[in-house]
Amino acid sequence: MYILVCSKEQLSVVLLVGIVFFISILEGIAGPVRSSLVPLTVPETSLLQANGVLAGVVQTCSLAGWALGSIIVSWLGAGQVVIISALLLGVAWSVSSLIRENGPVTPEASNANSWFGSIQAGWRQYFRVPKLRLLFWMNTWEGLFGAVFAGAFLLVFVGKRLHAEEIWWGWINGAYLGGFTIVSLLVSRLSRQMPNLGMMLTVGSGCYAIITLGFGYTSSPLVALGVMLILGASQSVKDLAERTLIQTSVPTSELPPIFAAQSSLISLLYGVSLLLCGWIADTMGIQALYFFAAAGFAVSSAGAVTFILVYDPRQKG
Repeated sequence: MYILVCSKEQLSVVLLVGIVFFISILEGIAGPVRSSLVPLTVPETSLLQANGVLAGVVQTCSLAGWALGSIIVSWLGAGQVVIISALLLGVAWSVSSLIRENGPVTPEASNANSWFGSIQAGWRQYFRVPKLRLLFWMNTWEGLFGAVFAGAFLLVFVGKRLHAEEIWWGWINGAYLGGFTIVSLLVSRLSRQMPNLGMMLTVGSGCYAIITLGFGYTSSPLVALGVMLILGASQSVKDLAERTLIQTSVPTSELPPIFAAQSSLISLLYGVSLLLCGWIADTMGIQALYFFAAAGFAVSSAGAVTFILVYDPRQKG
């Protein structure tokens, strides 16, 4: 509507920022709902496979979007690309209307009838369920350094540490998404028997911390490319295990507020992480930033180790 109604002379930055803000709110709703719909549409034994397919498709589209988006914008122009995106979202909306749940979901708490009550319910569950408390610990420490692989810091690392051209920044970003996508699709091909999620969480988070430390010592662009590929794969293993653990730890009726609480926590910590990582990079150097991040990720992985030690590894969730 903005593109069609407003001419080039009437463009308003304030209005455009407001629209983007509103879109981000809608995306904040769609993410938790999408994760909550998975256990309502597939049996529990297929949850990990379904999560792997979903993550693989999303990341594949992201890779294609970054590559094709810039080409199409330069060819057709920004306004036309926005209209094409709106049409694609319309197709997605029509397809989403075909989703059918396996069975009715009965709310278990009257507080879920209100927005504020639903938010409260999500945070209460986060602290009430022991397994979710461990995930909260992991999300907090990982979130404090979650911005370490943001584009701005990677660009500085490529220039100052790798002494490479900006094109390597794009390749490194692509390698991370590529590793994430490949492993997500591989996990989706696993047998229908649920694997040990606690072990997946431990291996994924532990490798993420170790690989981040190795990335800080990297001085070759080619090596950095390989490291980022493994890093994306580790992140995929951890994320898939974490999402499946949440889906199998509480009733399906309680999933939306829990995923919403997790999403709000990650978003809040990302803003804090940008400030923290920027301060470390400015005062101690870009290489030191990845050493601090590796330490933070190691503390986060302690939650996964605790999960293995406290809970029976033969349990599904």
